[in-house]
Amino acid sequence: MSELTLVLSLLIAVIVPRLALRYLQPILMPTLRRLCEQSRAGTGDAATEPHSAEAHSGAEFWWRVLNVLAISGSLLLVLTFGYSDGWAVSLNDFLRRTLWLVTMGVFLSVAAVASQIWARLPRAAAPATVPSPAPSAAGPISMPASSSVAAIQPGAAS
Repeated sequence: MSELTLVLSLLIAVIVPRLALRYLQPILMPTLRRLCEQSRAGTGDAATEPHSAEAHSGAEFWWRVLNVLAISGSLLLVLTFGYSDGWAVSLNDFLRRTLWLVTMGVFLSVAAVASQIWARLPRAAAPATVPSPAPSAAGPISMPASSSVAAIQPGAAS
């Protein structure tokens, strides 16, 4: 059964990340294309049009990087921390540990790419006024004069 558990764990480590990435692909590819177009436009190259081949190839590159990260990360975790003796473990314990390791590999790779995408998204402007809280039974709450929206906004001048 040890050969069977090895083969089964490797199949799970390849199939589960592919399923997760297939779920992400319809929304992630347009997002990657848009970010690649924005970064290309930010270089000052006015000769390129917004839907250039370079933006599509950049998005395709990052999509393939995410695929390699998710699959190889899952495989590494399963091969490193998976069960080595398939005879002494029940099928339920084997599947639970394998799925846990594969899920961790997918999570880490998607989190790494998502954090890079999140860092490049433009920040929405905060509202200029802060709505006042509803009066409570204890009376109105007063805010100190030094606290303002501009003081807590990132990038605001002090």
